[in-house]
Amino acid sequence: HPRGEDGARMMRQAAPDFVIPPTTEEYAVTITASLARYFLQRERSVGLALDENPLEIIQTDRGARQMTKILEMLAVVQAHGATPFDQLIDVQGNQLSRGTTAVLVTPSTRDTWVSAAHGLLRRGLRVVAVVVDPHSFGGRPGAGAVALRLGTLGIPTYVVHQGDNLQ
Repeated sequence: HPRGEDGARMMRQAAPDFVIPPTTEEYAVTITASLARYFLQRERSVGLALDENPLEIIQTDRGARQMTKILEMLAVVQAHGATPFDQLIDVQGNQLSRGTTAVLVTPSTRDTWVSAAHGLLRRGLRVVAVVVDPHSFGGRPGAGAVALRLGTLGIPTYVVHQGDNLQ
């Protein structure tokens, strides 16, 4: 198994080109899976909450089995949840202990979830946001304004556009 930067470079070169289908849903799923893999490889506990019908939750855990659970859930997710994202943040945020990091991945440009993310900060959680820009997929504008507001609240924010390299 190759190690270090040379090994990582070899693995990138050997991997076939993968094109993510051009939807905000597929980008959000890919980002979420990549982040889970990143943290699990570093032996961090990772959980997942998705607004499916009913609400789908994978409790935090570590290891390869956790990655399998996450991938299985993400493989069938659809972006048509019944619960608004801000309510999902509020409900699940109340379940998290102080000092936990919540990574919020969404294409939503609604201001209500930004307020809910700020509520997590006030409760002592660390919050990171990944906003999949719907405008770059032909949807509504507003990701820039959401990112600006999150930034003014002190929430590290990454805006992802269609075609961005997710490595």
